[in-house]
Amino acid sequence: MNENLRNAGILTLLFLTVLAIYFLTRQAQNGELDTYMARLGDKLITMVPEGAGRDALADTYGEFMEKVRKREVEPERVERVAAGILNASIASDSLSPQQAEALLNLTAFVPVDTVRAPRSASPAPAPPARGDWERLDKRIRTVYEFNETMAEKRKEMTPLQQSVTGTLVFRVEPDLTVTIDQELQNMLSEKAMQKVAKEIRHMEHQEIVVWRKDLQKELQVQQEKMKIELRIMQQELEKLKSMEINIVLPEIVNSLESLDTLDIPIPVNIDSIMREVEKSLEAAGEKK
Repeated sequence: MNENLRNAGILTLLFLTVLAIYFLTRQAQNGELDTYMARLGDKLITMVPEGAGRDALADTYGEFMEKVRKREVEPERVERVAAGILNASIASDSLSPQQAEALLNLTAFVPVDTVRAPRSASPAPAPPARGDWERLDKRIRTVYEFNETMAEKRKEMTPLQQSVTGTLVFRVEPDLTVTIDQELQNMLSEKAMQKVAKEIRHMEHQEIVVWRKDLQKELQVQQEKMKIELRIMQQELEKLKSMEINIVLPEIVNSLESLDTLDIPIPVNIDSIMREVEKSLEAAGEKK
């Protein structure tokens, strides 16, 4: 009897060990991507005032997160959502529901030679390789933690120091990176910046950091270019509308209009959109 109980105990212990190894393996495979993307979603949602708009945004992001958990969305779009939220959190403490929704809408369009409809409207692509998700997991975790570190440090800084540390931008070109003004390098030797310096060295090793001189001027030029191109695009779309030509671009334009007042990089390629507008006009015989 005792022998049977001992054997049963051993079998139970073996079963629990195997079960624990299974769950640990699953957790290692999934990494922490879901956790960090959920945190970014919380950051975006809390920037929107309470009300129906925030509730609708939470539902939209919840649907997006469900696709992320099931790995039914391309890693590139996950990166664009992350970059958009991080840039918005640096630029402003608050967003309108329309602006927050616009950030999510724009990431559904991939900036390639010609703008395509959201991937959900296309035949399902082959699922990304596991390695893509593993690399993405590391990048999202790294840039999220770096942004949190910088946000905490800014609270302790003078206005001039805050201006320097705030001159950075998250981009996806083609992988998620953070572009930082070279001025920040002059501060990294300070004792208070040791943690920041360590994280930047880690990101440099992962090829996540891009240094730029006069980054603020570069961003201002890009913003002005975007506003000019947006006005031109609106005029071109009016032509298409008058000819009753249906394309997917109006959704992008509406989103860009919502973000026009924010000084943040938009996660979409304006040049690609313009080329698609021109192609539509040419096809209709309106473009010379």
